[in-house]
Amino acid sequence: MKWMLLPAGIFTADYIMKKRAESWNEEETPEKMLGGHIILQKLHNRGAALSFMEKTPKLLTGVTTVVTAGMTAFYAYLIKKPKQLLLKTGVGMILGGAWSNVWDRITRKYVVDYFSFHTKCRKLERVVFNLADMFIFLGGFLVIFWNMLRKS
Repeated sequence: MKWMLLPAGIFTADYIMKKRAESWNEEETPEKMLGGHIILQKLHNRGAALSFMEKTPKLLTGVTTVVTAGMTAFYAYLIKKPKQLLLKTGVGMILGGAWSNVWDRITRKYVVDYFSFHTKCRKLERVVFNLADMFIFLGGFLVIFWNMLRKS
């Protein structure tokens, strides 16, 4: 049961941040934090990462819902296994983020993104994220790292 707290906590934290971001006025200048390294701004993304599948939102919602449901079934199986701490943590992080973005796609018809990084690379600065995206990325990294350790 304790392993369900990880994805639930990520989902909840991102839900709260998305709700807060939705109250921001779009006409306002983006706010900078942490010495200007993080930029807070609201963006409605109807596609996946970098607006992938933006023109087919219903298909995207269906695919992400099915994949996330499948990963949830795998996670339910995985959390009953002893050990596998790194894999459980990675998959739990991915699930928390995935369900948050799927929830947005189903209820809002878009995903709320709300921060970007101030960098010297202007293209990277235009990419806007949310906490769910960060946990999907970090969880994916942990799963890859677990797989590399397992093979060595």
